[in-house]
Amino acid sequence: MYDKIINYGDSFTTAKNCSCDEDELWFRIVFQKYDNDKFLNRAMSGNSLEAIGLEVMHDSLTHKGNLLQIVSIPVLPRIMMYNDGWYEEEDLTYEKILDHGKRKTTLLDCQKYFETFWIDDIKDKHMLNMYHPTLIRAKMLSQVIALTEFVRKQGNEVIFVHMTEQVKEFDQRHPLISPFYKKVCDMDNYVSEHYSCRKVCSDAGIRPWDHEQYANHGHYGKDGHEYFAKIIKTKLQNFIK
Repeated sequence: MYDKIINYGDSFTTAKNCSCDEDELWFRIVFQKYDNDKFLNRAMSGNSLEAIGLEVMHDSLTHKGNLLQIVSIPVLPRIMMYNDGWYEEEDLTYEKILDHGKRKTTLLDCQKYFETFWIDDIKDKHMLNMYHPTLIRAKMLSQVIALTEFVRKQGNEVIFVHMTEQVKEFDQRHPLISPFYKKVCDMDNYVSEHYSCRKVCSDAGIRPWDHEQYANHGHYGKDGHEYFAKIIKTKLQNFIK
C-alpha cells in the first residue's frame, strides 16, 4: 500500500475544470480503495510540464513514506514562470517568514507564484525556435526517463499518462525523439499517447463537457474520466496495490 498518492497535472485533472467531484477524477477511480486523506492533487489550471518536474522532485525529497506520484501529462506548449518579485522584493523568503513567525511553508505556498506563458504568444522567431514542437516532445520524453530514475532512487514510484496528446502531433521516428521514445515505451510506468484521455474518449464517442466552448480541446467530465480510468487501469496493473 502507498502512504500517499499525489497527482500532478493541469486543468485536465482538476475537479473544477472537469465539472466533476474530486473522487470522480480518473486516478481516484483507479485507486478508489484508498481513503480521501491518502490523496494530494497538485494539478493546477495552466500548469507546465517543467513546473510538474520540480513538484515531483520536491515531493519525492520532502515527503515521508512510500509515495505513488502520478504525472497526468499536461498541454506541452507552455513555458514556466515564477512571479514572486526578484531578490529582496520576493514575498516568500526564509528571512521574511522567520521574522513574521509564520507557520512552516511548503511547496503549496510556492505554487501560488507559478505561472505559464503560451509558446504561441512568442513573437520573436529566434526565441520561438527554442520551443520547437519536436524539441519540447523530446524533452518531455527525456524528463520521463530522468524523473523515473530520480523518484525510484528515493524509494518512491512514479507513473506517466497522457491527458491531451494526439498520436499525430509528433513523429516518433524523428532522430531527436526516437531513442527516448523507444526507451519510455519499454517502461512499465509510462502509458503512451495511443491511450491518452483525449484519444480514448474521442474514439469512444465521448465529448468534452465543454465541447461547445473548446470543441475537441475541451475538458472531459465524469463520464470521460470514468471511461479513461477503465482503459488506463489495464495498463497500470503493476502499480495498483
